[in-house]
Amino acid sequence: TTDPDTGNTFTYSLVAGTGSTDNSAFSIVGNQLRINNSPDFETKSSYSIRVRTTDQGGLSFESPFTITVNDLAENTAPTALALSATSIDENVAANSVVASFSTIDPDIGDTFTYSLVAGTGSTDNSAFSIVGNQLRINNSPDFETKSSYSIRLRTTDQGGLSFESPFTITINNVNEIPTAIALSASSINENVAANSVVGNFSTTDPDTGNTFTYSLVAGTGSTDNAAFSIVGNQLRINNSPDFETKSSYSIRVRTTDQGGLTFESPFTITVNDLAEQNIINGTANSDILKGTAQDDIITGFKKADLIITGAGRDSIVYTSLNDGIDLISDFSVGNDKIVLTSLLDSIIPGGYNGTNAIADGYVQVRSLLGNINLIFSVDIDADGIGNSKSFQSLTTVTGFDLTLSRLNNPSNFVF
Repeated sequence: TTDPDTGNTFTYSLVAGTGSTDNSAFSIVGNQLRINNSPDFETKSSYSIRVRTTDQGGLSFESPFTITVNDLAENTAPTALALSATSIDENVAANSVVASFSTIDPDIGDTFTYSLVAGTGSTDNSAFSIVGNQLRINNSPDFETKSSYSIRLRTTDQGGLSFESPFTITINNVNEIPTAIALSASSINENVAANSVVGNFSTTDPDTGNTFTYSLVAGTGSTDNAAFSIVGNQLRINNSPDFETKSSYSIRVRTTDQGGLTFESPFTITVNDLAEQNIINGTANSDILKGTAQDDIITGFKKADLIITGAGRDSIVYTSLNDGIDLISDFSVGNDKIVLTSLLDSIIPGGYNGTNAIADGYVQVRSLLGNINLIFSVDIDADGIGNSKSFQSLTTVTGFDLTLSRLNNPSNFVF
């Protein structure tokens, strides 16, 4: 204390008043000012107090003081580690930056190094590298192969103190381009009806669960696009195809996913050449109708006709009991057939819906010469109720090596 009187003694105390904000943080012992608790620069860098000096006569003087805390070069361990991002798009290039690191540390101005370390959550450390404060992925990621990675990171300050934390890096599922189109069938029989389905489209795409639309587009191989239509995922031919007119078609198809990404491919649609049957029809008179080396459909119609089957698979068609009693010559079991569909439908109320009109009593086969296997009669139940008394002869049949048992088989007929 400065005092005009020499030899005075003084006592000191902390008093309220201007600048006494932090009085409670200090104590006075004799003429010493003491701080009650260890100070921390990072927590509080200065204190304000007010002190009174009192002489032995009770006279006093007060003054405020500011006590500053010196910032020493102390080192405290980091307390947290952060990544600027924890996800990355699939298909980015190898060595792409995932994120940048930052560290929380009580010490101002510290510098840090980062490393991948073993421990909880370090399963996928080998898939990443650290360059400076950047985390990089070593290879291009693919969501469909692996959708997330687990890593463990350490931050170390310049004094060697460290902090570790696990992180999960997620891969963002990006819409990818379709890679292929397939057609379930690339051929169709000639003579099918207009708008018949050729086949169904399907798409190969890296993304699971995508939906696709299909369209015919101009480009390489689109020559015959106009001959087809697409309904949903079905390819349909607009008109009945004929092998002899055009045996194949070229089209170009595009598949588009729900995100608008596309893939195109040309296709060749082939027309199958069928063994088409010749149509041989009789007249209202008695005719001689000869089959060919091809497959024939032979219909005698009115009067008694001589029908000579050919080398192919022939169908002899009857539509009415009034067609006359024909003679079928050279009938070949296993190749030729007697077609009775329309005839049976015309005499049976509601039509015939069975599979074996012989067993059902509407058709019978008998030998005209008793036990001699030479000529046979095919008879029809004229009243359509399966009564054997009403059978009427429809046609007689002869053929090489023909027997009653061989002819009396539903496989020789079409009911």
